Amino acid sequence: MTIDLESLRGFTPGPWSLGEDRGQEIDVSSGPEPRMRYSGWDGLATVYGSDDDPAEGREPIMANARLIAAAPSMHAELTARRARDAEAVRRQDMTTNDKLADALRNLIRAGKHLRNTVVETRGVAGMDDHDVAISDSIAALAEHDAQPAPAPVQVGGLKGDARLAHDQCRAVVQMARALAEVHEARMSILATGRAPVEVIGQSSAETMEWLGDALTGMDACDESEEWMGPVFDAAQARWPG
Repeated sequence: MTIDLESLRGFTPGPWSLGEDRGQEIDVSSGPEPRMRYSGWDGLATVYGSDDDPAEGREPIMANARLIAAAPSMHAELTARRARDAEAVRRQDMTTNDKLADALRNLIRAGKHLRNTVVETRGVAGMDDHDVAISDSIAALAEHDAQPAPAPVQVGGLKGDARLAHDQCRAVVQMARALAEVHEARMSILATGRAPVEVIGQSSAETMEWLGDALTGMDACDESEEWMGPVFDAAQARWPG
């Protein structure tokens, strides 16, 4: 059975404690209850034992009273634990997605390298399908990168400097991940043994050509994009591919 914490909203704030003990009747008390203008609530709940068998009834009445008195503390602990579990699942999902995205980047990089080693890919057996697969992978990766990161689950109880330190650690992780991606891209360019401007220039020229063909096929360009024509011509002349 899963406890619906949302349905428990509005209970009298803790802590609760054991109040007057009348043998087979034990009161559970609380501190202030502002909604009822109580400075303290002595009769928040009353737990009953057994008048028929007082000796046997004493153990369960005490246990039941302690359990009820502990309810606010148990609610707080369960709420915090669920928040931690949800955050752990969120982080695991992010890690899995990041690993898939990294694998896709490696696949795209390897595919581009293979394509660049073939003088003319169009019409080469298997290379047309290869180019389509690369294009689909680039589109899928772009869609993944465009998705906003899921909002972190709020960790209950953190305030002031503790909350600030928690948020700073999250910021450090985010910046480190971004720096790693930049470094990875730089290393992949250097690994080609060519000047970075050559690699970037040829790659962007090929991408421009592919996007231009796709947009032309959809009749998506209009007169406002006419300025790109000379850029296309210059790119194809400088980095023919």
